Amino acid sequence: ERVRLVSHGVNPLQSLRSADPRGVPLKTLAAGSGAGPDSDLLTARRRQLLVISSIERGTRWARFAGRDRATWSRLERQVRAFLQPLAGAGLFGLAEGESFRVVCDERLNTAEDVEAGCVHLLVALRTQRLDEYQSFMITQRPEGSSVRPVRSNRLPEGTRFSVTDADSEPATD
Repeated sequence: ERVRLVSHGVNPLQSLRSADPRGVPLKTLAAGSGAGPDSDLLTARRRQLLVISSIERGTRWARFAGRDRATWSRLERQVRAFLQPLAGAGLFGLAEGESFRVVCDERLNTAEDVEAGCVHLLVALRTQRLDEYQSFMITQRPEGSSVRPVRSNRLPEGTRFSVTDADSEPATD
């Protein structure tokens, strides 16, 4: 009966008894329509959206602050301080290594951005899959803020980031 309901687009509730204390992960029928590899897992997707939304709201002060290196480092420290306890609690997986990445420096913010009063902040959160990250670009402008999923490549210090929209093909140089 469950298979029949799913074939008609109904997502039925399922009661399972499991020895696993974490339980069965909640999934959506819209699998693959999200921007990341865990987009079909509701809990992981909701968690990502809550964290990114909180960062966007918490960094709105940057719209009115000076657009210099001091603001960039202050933004980066604030976001790291917010994410560190969450990562310590295992929110981004229990695997060893980096749970998140935060970048706000000259690799993202060009002289034109500074002149326009724009500040870019890149936040990458580890997904449930090992060594995969979901990246978001948070942009603060005097007229408002925006968040968009992006693809990012980890590059050495001093190198400009290669950032593209998550739904577009990566740019090649």
